[in-house]
Amino acid sequence: MSKKRIVHYLNQFFGGIGAEAKAGIPPMEFREAKGPGVDIQEKIGARGEIVATVVCGDNYFTENMEKASNEVLEIISKHKPDIVIAGPSFRAGRYGIACGKVAAEASKRFGIPTLAAMNEESPGVDLYARDTYIVKTGSSVASMDDAIEGMSRFLLKIIRGEEIGSASVEGYFARGIRKNIFAEERGAKRAVDMLVKKVRGEKFETELKMPTFTRYNPQPPIKDIHKAKLGLVTSGGIVPKGNPDRLEASSATKFLEYSIKGVKDLTPDKWETAHGGYDPTYANEDPDRVLPVDVFRDLEREGKIGKLHDKYYVTVGNGTPIRRAEGFAKEIAKKEKEAGVDCIVVSSCCGTCTRCGATLAKEIEREAQLPVVHITTLVPVSKTVGANRIVPGVAIPHPLGNPALPFEDEKKLRRKIAEEVLIALSTQIEQQTVFRRVFEVA
Repeated sequence: MSKKRIVHYLNQFFGGIGAEAKAGIPPMEFREAKGPGVDIQEKIGARGEIVATVVCGDNYFTENMEKASNEVLEIISKHKPDIVIAGPSFRAGRYGIACGKVAAEASKRFGIPTLAAMNEESPGVDLYARDTYIVKTGSSVASMDDAIEGMSRFLLKIIRGEEIGSASVEGYFARGIRKNIFAEERGAKRAVDMLVKKVRGEKFETELKMPTFTRYNPQPPIKDIHKAKLGLVTSGGIVPKGNPDRLEASSATKFLEYSIKGVKDLTPDKWETAHGGYDPTYANEDPDRVLPVDVFRDLEREGKIGKLHDKYYVTVGNGTPIRRAEGFAKEIAKKEKEAGVDCIVVSSCCGTCTRCGATLAKEIEREAQLPVVHITTLVPVSKTVGANRIVPGVAIPHPLGNPALPFEDEKKLRRKIAEEVLIALSTQIEQQTVFRRVFEVA
């Protein structure tokens, strides 16, 4: 058996380039194993060779997904791989999305086996588990040894051409592929046995798992936005300077309520981000890049909206479980409804932050029965989770700004996004709708 050629995809951190400051780097190649690939190579031995590693920054990839994936695949194609692997990315949002996208697209384009590895909390699972094998991992790099062991074991099965068993046996996420097999018992008996266990409250395993995300019908639009009271919510972690209530940087256990009464602009001397899932530099320079108080105050003053609610609600979406975000949404919806809010805007940043924000958006909309707009750069994640009205953001660390622009031009850009939000809130929709991208992508 000839040695299998393997190309490995990693982000800037695991590729040894740098941390968040290097998240914007475009794809680059190394003709050797890097990071976790070194250990994977050691475990597979002479049966396969990692002939190249492709490294790309998380922000670069997720902010330019089609362009970046094409660039990565062009590099991969030069090495004529038999197998492409990606990660492990654990619970990371951006990195998980990138790993899933690369593996899924490589499988489609080259017709070869592909493999990624991540935790169930990564949005990459929901987006790409049907398109590539994704081995289950722990939530953080602390489980790196187990992740490498799992990836290497699965990779060896692919290299040897062995039959891949069921997801529960092999340790990957179910792909929704149905195969005919000979079972020891008839389907009718298996179904009855399952029903009896359910009635008794006993554990049982379904043979056909249903999707985990629910969809809700969109709420009707605002009839007269000029009279509407608008509320702001963010999963991007914007808090008063010093983070006085100690909002966690990851896996938040709470949401917080803060007053913005009389506040016309979120200035860096009084506000900052507590978020640990994206480079905080740009949000700390101008917190309006994540929570756009300044432009909505302007719209309020000009009579384009009736009133901006004097309180906003904030959590950190980085690594926050879906069920917890659903609980936050119910409480926030009640508070917004009691305050007489007519419509709501939710802003988000990184991958799991977007998953949290989309959960907040759809659940607040359902609970409060109000139209809600979700602003995010990671539109595919928002759609997968189930937000109904989505307005594209500029970039992960600054969805409502562009630090490369002069101050006035940047505020005009933010104003355009806010105006598109008002259009979204005023538009009748029958299904999930992504509204206009009102800016150019470099």
